[in-house]
Amino acid sequence: AGNELEWAYNLENGMFRPFAAPGPNGLVIEDRAFAWQGKYEIGLKARVKGDYTTTSEVMRTPVIIDSVGPRFIVEDDVERAWDGDTYHLTMFDIVSGNIVQWALGRTDSDQPETRWHDGGFAEISRGQLEKLALHGEVVVWAKDEAGNVNKVMIAPFHGSPGEGAGCECNSSGPSAGGIVLMLLVGLVLLGRGRGRKVLRFVKSHQLGKVASTFALWAGMSAAMSIMPGCSCGKAGSCELFSDCAECPEGEIAFCIDGTCLCSDDIVIGRLGPYSDIATGSNGSIWVSAYHQQYGDLVVAQVDPATLGRIPDTAWEWVDGVPDGPVQVPQSEFRGGIAAKGPDVGMYTSIAVSPDGTPQVTYFDRDTGSLKFAERSADGVWTTHVIEAGSGELGETGALIGMYTSLSLRGDDGRPGVAYLAHAADFTLGRRAEVRFASAQSTHPGSAADWMTFVVDTAPLLEEDPENPNIYPLPEGLGLFVDLARMPDHSPAVVYYDRTAGELKLAKFDVALGQFADPVVLDGAGDIDAGWSPSVAVDPNGVVHVAYVDATQDDLVYITDVPGAQKELVDDGLRIVGTTVDGLPKPEFHFVGDDASLVLANNGQLPMIAYQDATSHELLLATRQQDGSWQRSSIAGATDPFAGAYGFFAADSMLGADLVMSTWVIDQGADENWVEVFHRQIAIE
Repeated sequence: AGNELEWAYNLENGMFRPFAAPGPNGLVIEDRAFAWQGKYEIGLKARVKGDYTTTSEVMRTPVIIDSVGPRFIVEDDVERAWDGDTYHLTMFDIVSGNIVQWALGRTDSDQPETRWHDGGFAEISRGQLEKLALHGEVVVWAKDEAGNVNKVMIAPFHGSPGEGAGCECNSSGPSAGGIVLMLLVGLVLLGRGRGRKVLRFVKSHQLGKVASTFALWAGMSAAMSIMPGCSCGKAGSCELFSDCAECPEGEIAFCIDGTCLCSDDIVIGRLGPYSDIATGSNGSIWVSAYHQQYGDLVVAQVDPATLGRIPDTAWEWVDGVPDGPVQVPQSEFRGGIAAKGPDVGMYTSIAVSPDGTPQVTYFDRDTGSLKFAERSADGVWTTHVIEAGSGELGETGALIGMYTSLSLRGDDGRPGVAYLAHAADFTLGRRAEVRFASAQSTHPGSAADWMTFVVDTAPLLEEDPENPNIYPLPEGLGLFVDLARMPDHSPAVVYYDRTAGELKLAKFDVALGQFADPVVLDGAGDIDAGWSPSVAVDPNGVVHVAYVDATQDDLVYITDVPGAQKELVDDGLRIVGTTVDGLPKPEFHFVGDDASLVLANNGQLPMIAYQDATSHELLLATRQQDGSWQRSSIAGATDPFAGAYGFFAADSMLGADLVMSTWVIDQGADENWVEVFHRQIAIE
């Protein structure tokens, strides 16, 4: 009695994390595995500090990570919902499946009128509905294991085909700012954002179930979007356009986020992930993005005089649109073609050549290849493969072109691109390689115009089925690749080594004609550093890097000057009011996602655009003369809610000023877009 204890935990019978003493508020568990909604079992054991002989038996506790209520599937044809005098309604939850409860209520009440019933398949008698109906409408409530509640208003006695009656969605789930996008991450993490989210619980006499609300965006490899709280009829379940019923004459059926709808024009859907921004010496602003709905590469020119939200009509469809058929001849979107083509537009990176030509590198998901696109003066886009992949890794395949980062030489404008490749053959086995492809002309036209170098390489380890990787990042080398140019125009590449937990920098040795051995800027040991790095080089050849220290969940900054110490840019600490005792009330946010670093004032002023993933805010941090960092909010975190900002934050210098872009999601309004901002920079 009285001895200090320390605790260790594991997840799903995996390896135990190191023993650690509890903090002042008890034991707090932080683990990136909790980025995914689902059910977990936590194993917990204790011992007297430093004394292995006192280790306790393992206590196992079930935990639910779930922030979204159940979903309803309601027939829009009311007659099909009735079986004699019994009305049928289906509900399911993304985590709990059919383990839900339901109850009935009146439309003029904010609470159910009946008791809660178990099961995801409601069978409701006509008498029950008639007793509760107000103007023919009844509210059905649904609750999952974690206590999340949704409701739907049904009109079971109305409706005949063509009236559109029978269902009205009134979801009481999380606000748009709390919507979750779940990722099923495979071998390749298809996203720049990270899943550094946290489950916290305090050890007490009994550990109960915990629900955590968080937001995550990382990519679209195999993503399941949390759908609206209810769905009417067959429109509630589709994966392909062909799953949807025929539409009235003059309209086309679309499957958008799992829901069928009819439209007289091409439906845009999700457009904006993997967006990037670049500026030209002629004052032009260009933004590239991935059109997730169809798998297209899209690019837009932005008017410097207006900025703001990029109109849907401003996007140019560069790659991924099939040749036909043209279904809406007068459409301004995708040439009027509704069919999906190849999935080609991920990991976009854009630059503008000295003559004003926008150039883009990107990843072809279908073939696993690195591609290049360029727009001619007359507005025609041409594309070609820089380095071909095979679409699948296998024993002798390759996936080439993830995390592309494009940069142009400052003397003649020749483009170069750094990227990640996963390759496999019988000689070298399965490996991850950071590569750099250098164009031999200002406007390359084919793979023959490129020369490729290996920056760094390491084996790709086979996943151990007995100890699977539960983190939202694959193991391996070369995640989050970024590229800049030294004063002699040679490339400098930064990247994250997931296996070692290190931030690495590799520079090209002009004399040797190859990349020098990489140096570690941060990480190793107990420190996991280097997530989402962004690199810039000043006129003196000093390399500056902004990145996330994943051990502390901080945004930090470092240079490659010998002996340089990393600087804390943002630790996520926010004061959100006062306690009942009148003391400041702290709150920690997850910050640093998609950091984008530029050097203003002729390379003397570091500025970092990034996301506060907790408040869904686009932030800008500026380094002060005393070495401190000043943070300002660019967009987001407003009341009323205007959208979740900061996804795929990017910035670029426009003369002496700064322009920034971000993908914005407003789930409540079922909208998403890319928005561009401008900030004047005071000359010091």
